[in-house]
Amino acid sequence: MKKALETYDPELRKHIRVAAFGPAVIIPNSLCESATNYMSRGDFTYLLADGRRSDDCNVVYLDRAPGAPWFDHPFGSPTYQDALKIVMESYDREAVYHKHF
Repeated sequence: MKKALETYDPELRKHIRVAAFGPAVIIPNSLCESATNYMSRGDFTYLLADGRRSDDCNVVYLDRAPGAPWFDHPFGSPTYQDALKIVMESYDREAVYHKHF
């Protein structure tokens, strides 16, 4: 995703919000309007992730949920489900707001 964002026109990127779940490469806020990178503490990929210590990156570490796999990287993992629901509800609320204006 990071490589794709880097190819987009900067004006277009100002309108893109990213919610990344278990990314191998952390998406910095400077590449888009905003980026939140959700990472399971049971997913060791984040230890290698580029940019994990940057001030330009918003990273939310999630505790492994019951029933999650030992290597908690899959998007469908129960660990990500609550965060995904919150993100989707936020987008839905915003879409309804913009539809009326």
